[in-house]
Amino acid sequence: MIEISQVNEWCRHCPDWNQAVYSFKLDDGTVYVGRTHTTLDITLNGHTSLRFEKDGHVGDHLYIRDDAGKERKLTVTQKKAPKQ
Repeated sequence: MIEISQVNEWCRHCPDWNQAVYSFKLDDGTVYVGRTHTTLDITLNGHTSLRFEKDGHVGDHLYIRDDAGKERKLTVTQKKAPKQ
């Protein structure tokens, strides 16, 4: 995990405006950005296991295992190719 930021914008799926955005960098350099309504217990620049619900496209779900060992679900909002 490489970055955490907070977003305060409307979500059509729930009444909560506060959202957290997490960026995860894979070994091949691809960066996935996921959004959730809960604050996750994960270490910045630490190693986090993750898996994708489908192909990892925007709108799919990304599942991570937090520092407490619980699996958490995020929605993929961006996929960035590795820098060349």
